Amino acid sequence: MVAWLIVVVVAIGIVIGIRLLLKRAAEQRAAHEARLRAMAQASLAAMRKKAAAEAAAAKQPAAAGVGGPTQVREERECPFCAEPILKKARVCKHCGRDVEPLA
Repeated sequence: MVAWLIVVVVAIGIVIGIRLLLKRAAEQRAAHEARLRAMAQASLAAMRKKAAAEAAAAKQPAAAGVGGPTQVREERECPFCAEPILKKARVCKHCGRDVEPLA
């Protein structure tokens, strides 16, 4: 009789433990989904802000040229790694080797 009582108590304990684990898993899943929703909203807000800034810049192209002429970067290829570098560069920013600056 005592053995049956022990088996019943252990079974009840197992059932309660499983219910607690399932409850905790559901809470964690809900918290994770809430974090994902918040991240998605932040990403969408950033994308909308970027699109609005690009649209505003496209509407006012003359305002960009008011500050003066834009400088054109005069580049050449590094003789060692063939990556683009400035003509006046003395050291390649890609491979770190010394190069002769061009006039």
